[in-house]
Amino acid sequence: MLFSPRTLREAWKLAQGRCECQRDGHGHADRCGEPLSWQYCELIGPGGWQPTLWQPLSEGGKDAPENCEILCWKCAAANLDEASAVS
Repeated sequence: MLFSPRTLREAWKLAQGRCECQRDGHGHADRCGEPLSWQYCELIGPGGWQPTLWQPLSEGGKDAPENCEILCWKCAAANLDEASAVS
């Protein structure tokens, strides 16, 4: 897992159980805000979500709530699609 359980809990609280994505092109005008369910971490479907790194660990990112972005499964999948299109 990318984050310690403590970091993940703190990041979840900061996100208020909602998707934090604010990227253009993901089908939302501002913050996505999709409601998520804690027990659906790393699952696909309604309430499912993925913790992601703002800054990769290989680039100096830390196991800290400020480096953990909580994304719904749709936004997480869109990020993967964008990253693979750039590669």
